[in-house]
Amino acid sequence: GSQQMVEETKKNTNLLKNVTIKCNDISEIEKIVDFPLDGILCSSVLEYIEEPYKIIENYLKHLKSGGIFILSVPPTKSITRTISKIINIIGKIFGKSFFAYIEYSKFEFDPSSLKKFINNDCKIIEIHDFDHYLPNIFLNIFRPSLKIFVIKKL
Repeated sequence: GSQQMVEETKKNTNLLKNVTIKCNDISEIEKIVDFPLDGILCSSVLEYIEEPYKIIENYLKHLKSGGIFILSVPPTKSITRTISKIINIIGKIFGKSFFAYIEYSKFEFDPSSLKKFINNDCKIIEIHDFDHYLPNIFLNIFRPSLKIFVIKKL
């Protein structure tokens, strides 16, 4: 995200009257908000940073009891991401990049490992699959491009 994205969101969203939208370094959450938090949304971010599990742990620590953490991450063995990587490799031969984000993405998350990582005072209450290319019927067969975890602090 960028400050420009934050300003655009504020300008175009009337529903967020009681929501604060900020653009900051996610590893420095202590510097930007008051604690404990009611909720945190971390969507398509962690795959680009060096220590994603440290960020998850830190965010969960700062939720209040009953608080919700919504996390979307690319799972390992995603058919869509695998095909995107192959297309990018072929594209490079011709001097093109079709999925630039793939080049910067450092991590893919094994869903079962992520479940084990969630600490004892939190519980995964929902898991959703999302893929902007695959029809929903195929999500029963193939891993999606994103897994969305809804985690509640107990």
